[in-house]
Amino acid sequence: MFGPTEARSRGRSEPLEPSATRDQYEAFDSHQASTIGSKTWLVFFALILTVSTIVINRSNQCPTRRDGDKMDDDSFDPARARELLRRGTLLRSRMAGTFANENETLNIIRKQLLDIASLANNSGLQAFVDEQTSSASSFRFRYHVSSYQNLKNLVLKIHDPRAGNDIKRSKAFLVNCHYDSVVSSPGASDNYVNCAIMLEVSRILASGKLLFQNDAIFLFNGAEECGLMASHAFVTGHRWARDVAAFLNLEGAGAGGRLALFQTGPGKASETFLQAYSKAFRYPYGNVVAEDLFHSGIIPSDTDFRIFRDYGQTPGIDMAYIYDGYAYHTAFDTESRISQECLRNTGQDVLSFVRVMLTDNRLSELDKLVAAPVDPSSVDNSTHLIPSTAVTKKLLPKSKVVVSSADRYVFFDVFGAYFVVVRWRVWKILDYIVLLFTFVWVGHERKFAPGRWFGIGVAFVLVVISQVGGFCFAYLVGLSNHMFGVRMSWYSARYNLIGSILVPFAWWFVFFFGVFCSIPDGWIFRLPRLSKLISANWVVKSKVNYHAVERDFYDASLLMFSALMMAIHSLDIPSVFILTVWLVTSLAGRITYERLFSMRLKSHLLRMSFKILLSYTLWYIYFVYMTINFFIPVMGRSGQMTRPDLFLSLILFGILVPLTSVCASEIQCTSVTVRQNLHRILLGTAILHTVLVNFTPYGFPYMTSPGSHLLDPTVSPRYQRLLVFHVQRSLREIPNVDTVTRSDSFLLLSPGDVNGIRYLYPSSSDKLKTDSSSFGTAGQLHARTARYNVSLPYCGIGYFYPFLHLFSEHYVIPAKTHHLKPGIQLTLIARSRPYPNHARSGREIWNFTFSIASGPPEIHILIRTDVPTVCLTNWSVNFDTPHPVPVPLSKVINTGGSRQVGAHYYVHHINAAAVGEMGDKWAKPWIFWLVVDFIPNQGSDYFDVVVGGNYVDETLPSSSSADLKKFISRLPPWIAEVSGSTSYQHYRFSLL
Repeated sequence: MFGPTEARSRGRSEPLEPSATRDQYEAFDSHQASTIGSKTWLVFFALILTVSTIVINRSNQCPTRRDGDKMDDDSFDPARARELLRRGTLLRSRMAGTFANENETLNIIRKQLLDIASLANNSGLQAFVDEQTSSASSFRFRYHVSSYQNLKNLVLKIHDPRAGNDIKRSKAFLVNCHYDSVVSSPGASDNYVNCAIMLEVSRILASGKLLFQNDAIFLFNGAEECGLMASHAFVTGHRWARDVAAFLNLEGAGAGGRLALFQTGPGKASETFLQAYSKAFRYPYGNVVAEDLFHSGIIPSDTDFRIFRDYGQTPGIDMAYIYDGYAYHTAFDTESRISQECLRNTGQDVLSFVRVMLTDNRLSELDKLVAAPVDPSSVDNSTHLIPSTAVTKKLLPKSKVVVSSADRYVFFDVFGAYFVVVRWRVWKILDYIVLLFTFVWVGHERKFAPGRWFGIGVAFVLVVISQVGGFCFAYLVGLSNHMFGVRMSWYSARYNLIGSILVPFAWWFVFFFGVFCSIPDGWIFRLPRLSKLISANWVVKSKVNYHAVERDFYDASLLMFSALMMAIHSLDIPSVFILTVWLVTSLAGRITYERLFSMRLKSHLLRMSFKILLSYTLWYIYFVYMTINFFIPVMGRSGQMTRPDLFLSLILFGILVPLTSVCASEIQCTSVTVRQNLHRILLGTAILHTVLVNFTPYGFPYMTSPGSHLLDPTVSPRYQRLLVFHVQRSLREIPNVDTVTRSDSFLLLSPGDVNGIRYLYPSSSDKLKTDSSSFGTAGQLHARTARYNVSLPYCGIGYFYPFLHLFSEHYVIPAKTHHLKPGIQLTLIARSRPYPNHARSGREIWNFTFSIASGPPEIHILIRTDVPTVCLTNWSVNFDTPHPVPVPLSKVINTGGSRQVGAHYYVHHINAAAVGEMGDKWAKPWIFWLVVDFIPNQGSDYFDVVVGGNYVDETLPSSSSADLKKFISRLPPWIAEVSGSTSYQHYRFSLL
């Protein structure tokens, strides 16, 4: 063991020798053993609170442009864009196949494009407007198949002959938006505002005042919300698609706010995009973390970016609104939530970006992306043999292009004022330099003295244990809130995150470093051997060398950061820049403090401010707020299979690792009295908050303010999402007989989050202490949990979207029969034996050809086979995989054996021409075929097919019913419902 000779200090202080006099030890006591008092912590917390408030307020605001009200013909006109936005959103919902989308909105945009084309042609440019009507096509979207016909796209192409380029050889830059919306939403931010911006940008370019080298293509696609179909129709079927060298995709995942950069590339084009973005956007907003999240699949959504990348093999840049995600896909996504300043900033920045891209000669040098090679050994040829219970994420569609990390970039903004762009491989070198400097700095004064390394070794072990224990504690906190507490109490009141998660976290670290392993009297150091360890390294003559303690624990946290950075580097994830920024700023602050103040001014507050506040201010709170602002609203629409409290608890723990690690040294140096008081205060606060959240209305997760806030942009609609559809189900259980054997009608309730309908029962009103008339709808109408019948396609519940695997429960309320028009019917038009020589031994093959000639624009085909006896080996609806791939079902289904569950398939089809009365008889029937392989006389000698239709056009009677309207009228004010009607027409076909 090492004795007092190894007692250390940093800076210019020298270690004490064994022969030190009493006066020297008294000097050591006053100079090195001072502790942090309560006043220091109070002032420090006040600084943290002040900085957080300033940064959060800045993050929420769209800055006022320095050019003020200066307007000219070359500037973006927000008033003109606002008028276009109002006209489009006054039409309310615009789903693909509705009259509002296929006629009214189309006419508005078409007229604007024709006027712009006329202006361009009169300005010496060449402009063309094309209205594309898609042919029939399909592709795999997530687990299911998206199929379509007769979709509409409006396309404007502008060519500048003054540049001397041949229009037949010119490369084009494409800007994309979609003008359709989801059910029950006017779709202002998602995505009509971007269409209005594109119209205004194209008008300015059409004036001819800019000489551009590349062609401009503006794509207004009419079917994105139903599964990215219209963009697929463009890249696979439009003659101008082959001219596109790069694209800008404009999207919306919130309501207004700043336009965030989501992802770029892939490939070498990323450099061109990011340089143009840095040059054009005066107020940049975004970082590479979003790109990594998209690549990982954590974000439960997709954009047209994937279609252009995978099917058009074209690089691009993806931007979207993310502020106020509560309004996303609800009736609250109105134009009033888009401030004039945000509209001005976004429009002017997009205009500047398009100008830069159109004048960039490098665009013509960009090549199409390289198609990803197909490894025959990796192709799964057995997907037709597996049941739906065996479907995993490995069967999701893979990227069709090569995505190399060598061409990726680290990018992030600093308070919207600066945009940092560094090539990923260069950032790696910078990281290695930072790591090397950190190791040199940590070892500079320790050199080769073993005793000086022993202290940091012990501190490193304790810091790592604290983080491992903190992770387990975070998991326990999140799981406890999910299992036993009020779920999502932070959804409407974000400050509940402080009491539910952050205060327990703080208590854990204060307990660990201030009680469990505090020096010298922590619980763990009551063991004799451990007591000797700390005596040898941090205690001299019963006096704690807090200077050495603070330095060892701080250096240990730096080493832990370094180890974590190296681990993330091994995964090749550019998001590691977060740790780099924290490490550099924290280390820079510490070095500045030591060089300027450590010997002149012994101030704990000054040291803490330089060590922590600089990192916290420059980046940390900005990034944390951006993350929370994005993920909390997402939890309200993530389905019932997620555990939001657990997810956020772990996310926040990961975000707080740098802060808690650095603060370990300060907790160790806090006086015993302050540590004990802080420990008690945090524990009491956590307990009190738990009681308030779980036993009073304080924890209710949704906003309960009465009245409508559709047009009030100051009110964030933090409501529960509820899908309510009137289902009309008919079963034909006798093979090859078109006679309904059973039928029923019911309201199907699908809550969008993990709370289900727990707050819709009458008993919930007692807890909330509110007027019971606002609650209890589902209970009063005798709602019951829907039974998953795995013997019927897609469990027989008539689900209207292919996301059953995201839900654990649906609820059913009996209703009167609802007659749906136009009716939908499946017709078997042919049956033949296609490949008798290819039948496996003991098996037979049949080809069934079907036709659908009437129905609403949005239909779905559901198929079930009893694998492995009966297998769907091929079909005409999609050829992306060697064999059809089944879709997953809800994980709560009691399988009772894979054979009983079977394989379920989902085809989502849109016929945009079946508008209104046109649905009574389609101009061109949809014909498709299925190839079924089976073993004769082995149980189920049949397979099931369901054809269903979604009736969501609010202008047509079939979209609602008396029972549905009555139910919606009695919903509490904190529900944001999406409603409609759907049919479930079941058929059974014999294989014998």
